[in-house]
Order: sequence, then structure tokens, then C-alpha cells
Amino acid sequence: MPIVFNKVERANPLDRTQPKKWYPILKTLSQVGESEVAKAISDETTLNRKEAEMALDQLEKVLLRHLLASNSVQLGDWGSFHLT
Repeated sequence: MPIVFNKVERANPLDRTQPKKWYPILKTLSQVGESEVAKAISDETTLNRKEAEMALDQLEKVLLRHLLASNSVQLGDWGSFHLT
């Protein structure tokens, strides 16, 4: 499964007189929906598809509740989530 990049030439916003530089920008090839994620979870765990969908729904509700309470949420290696 490749990770695809586009290259973009950009100027330094603090000093436009400097030469432009090239930067890699990740390219999204497609979008995977919640039901596909739930199916993948059910294929790799003992949860059935409906239980995986319910777990994802609950994760979204809990995340939103904590974020709207001005909390930061740390989810393992995924990173921290906070409102900006």
C-alpha cells in the first residue's frame, strides 16, 4: 500500500524574496466510510459488524463530549485531539 505525495513549490511567507522551495504534500487517493472501517474491525476481532459500528458511534460521542468540555483526548499512538 503506497503513500502518495504531490510536490508543491512554495515561497517563504516571512520573506518572499527568498527562493521558493519544494515540499511534499500527502495525496488522498480515496475515502473509507465508517461502515467499511466497522467491517474491517469485525474481520479482525470477535466483534460482529453491528457491534463494531456501535463501538465507533460511541467513540465519536465520547470524543465530542470531552472535546466540547475543553478537554484534550489522548488515544494511544493516534495522538492527542483538541479543539482549535
